[in-house]
Amino acid sequence: DPGVCGKSRRALGFDWYQQQFACNDNQKVRGELSIDYMYYPEIPSLLAKLNPELKVLFVLRDPIDRAYSAYWMSRRNHVNYPPFAEFLNEESDFVARGFYHRQIERYRACFPDEQIFIRIYEDIAADPGAFLSEVFEFLNVDPQVRPPSMVRRVAATRALNPTLSTFLYSRASRLLKIRPVLWLWRQVRRRQAASAAKAGDKGNGGGTAASRYEPMTASDRDTLRRIYREENERLFDLLGRRIAQWDI
Repeated sequence: DPGVCGKSRRALGFDWYQQQFACNDNQKVRGELSIDYMYYPEIPSLLAKLNPELKVLFVLRDPIDRAYSAYWMSRRNHVNYPPFAEFLNEESDFVARGFYHRQIERYRACFPDEQIFIRIYEDIAADPGAFLSEVFEFLNVDPQVRPPSMVRRVAATRALNPTLSTFLYSRASRLLKIRPVLWLWRQVRRRQAASAAKAGDKGNGGGTAASRYEPMTASDRDTLRRIYREENERLFDLLGRRIAQWDI
C-alpha cells in the first residue's frame, strides 16, 4: 500500500516515523510541516492515534492565490500545460485544497480546540514578530525568540524554464538525499540568507522579479471567488472574524 499518496512512507510504520524526531534533552518541542496532512482525510485520525496530545498549527493563505501558486508550481515541470481556467472546478486538486473549513473540521473531530492553532498568512506578513510570539506561546516555549529567517521569504513559486525545472526537481534533487551533499547545500543556503539579510534584501526565494509567474486574469479570480464563497463564510464563522484581504 503506497499510503495516502505516491510519496507516502506510511508503510514504514509509526516506529520509523517517531525516529525521525529524535532530539536531545535541550530541545523541548519537535514537529514537522506538511501541507498534505491538512488535505488528505485519513491523516487526522492517524495523527491522533500516534499522539493524542499533538498540537496542530494551520497557516491559511487566500485560497485563490494558493490555487494559482500551486498551478504554477506544477506547470513549471511541463512544456505543454493546460491553462489555469481548465482547472477551475471543485474536483481539481488545485481548487479542492483551498476548502479549508472542511479540512479543519476533520481535525476538530480528532483533537480538542485548545490543541489547534489557526492563523492567516496575511497576518504573518503584516507582523511576523507578533505571529511568532503567538506560535511560541501556543507551544509553551520562549515567545521572545526571533530566528534570523523571520523576515526572509523562502520557497516562492517562480516561472522556471520547464526543461531546467524537470532536471532540478527530478534529477538534481535526488542528490540532496545524500547527507554530505545535503549538509553542503544547507551551508550554501545559510550563507546566501546571511548575505541577503546584510544587504537588507528580504528576497523572493531566490528569483528575480522577471522570473515570477504572470498575474491571474480577473475572470479566473471571479470564478474562484464564487467557488470559495460559502466555504470561506464557514471559515470566517469558525474564526470569529472576516479576512478582508480575501474579499477583494
